Amino acid sequence: MDVVVDHTNNKLIWTDLANHKIVRGNLDGSGSPEDLVTGTSFPHGLIIDEAAGYIY
Repeated sequence: MDVVVDHTNNKLIWTDLANHKIVRGNLDGSGSPEDLVTGTSFPHGLIIDEAAGYIY
């Protein structure tokens, strides 16, 4: 599992290897996590570019 913190948007982003997706949730634990990407074969190696607003 990979985890990155999006300080700009107060989000935590992680890979869910078992369900083949990338998920985002609030840093404070409120609300429900949302799927950002689904159907990936092996999600790993997350890097966030907060200035540009991209996840690689």
